[in-house]
Amino acid sequence: MRDSRRLLAFFLPLAWMACIFWFSTDVMSAKNTAPRTHSFLLSLFPFLSREMLDWAHVGVRKLGHVSEYAFLTVLWAFALFRNTKFDALRVWGLAVLVAVGYAATDEWHQSFTKERQGSVADVGIDSIGAVLAGLTGIGVARVRARRNREKAVN
Repeated sequence: MRDSRRLLAFFLPLAWMACIFWFSTDVMSAKNTAPRTHSFLLSLFPFLSREMLDWAHVGVRKLGHVSEYAFLTVLWAFALFRNTKFDALRVWGLAVLVAVGYAATDEWHQSFTKERQGSVADVGIDSIGAVLAGLTGIGVARVRARRNREKAVN
């Protein structure tokens, strides 16, 4: 039972990586997501011009990059905490490296699709999400460690 839980911890980030791979296909290209995004935004803000909608669509897509790689970093950190004896700094550092590495390979994958293209800028945006998750995780770990030390003293 314990081994299956440890394996499940690795299944989650791998499954999310498969989702990201699918997101990187033509199905989720800007051309295909724009109509839905525009429709949703117009339902909230009917006064938006076409140009504003286009800019908002780009923003939504870039926020998607940041959040999907932040989430990937958290999932890898969870798997590493469950399966290694590494300290928090190493776990979060390794999780960030895996996420950034996958971001690079994902953009390479996009260079082979018809309606998408690989972008170094998107690797940077993905990396921002991974690094923000990593820094947040390290910060939380430090706060917990400090609280545990204070409890032990009292």
